[in-house]
Amino acid sequence: MRKLNKINFNHATKEIIITKAFETEANVIGSAAYDELVKIRKDFPDYTIRRKEIARKENKKSFKGLTVDEMKRFLTTVGEEDVKLFEKVCEIAENKQGKYAVIKKWFLNNYQEAYEKELENLKLEKELAELEAELEEAA
Repeated sequence: MRKLNKINFNHATKEIIITKAFETEANVIGSAAYDELVKIRKDFPDYTIRRKEIARKENKKSFKGLTVDEMKRFLTTVGEEDVKLFEKVCEIAENKQGKYAVIKKWFLNNYQEAYEKELENLKLEKELAELEAELEEAA
């Protein structure tokens, strides 16, 4: 497969693979992307065009709402030494590109299980509070 801008060629399967952004540009007749695609179609008339598919992990675990402040809040419930260690990690990550990713990776490597248990407990507490409110309204 040879890469050319936003277009890839797979000569083994006779495919022209384009990105979604390039497809959007090429849908405008007269645009530079349209002209480029027309030229490629003339050069490779027996090739099919398809949009590149992005591989997605089905069982990817996401931590929506896991901010640096949320990590610090959780660590205050664990202990003071953990908070100090977290602050050191934040200082080290400050000078690195993608500092949030560095901090998040460290946090999940060390506290993921405990954090997930706390989230589950908070979820159960919230559900119980809602159930109690519903029972009080019914009574």
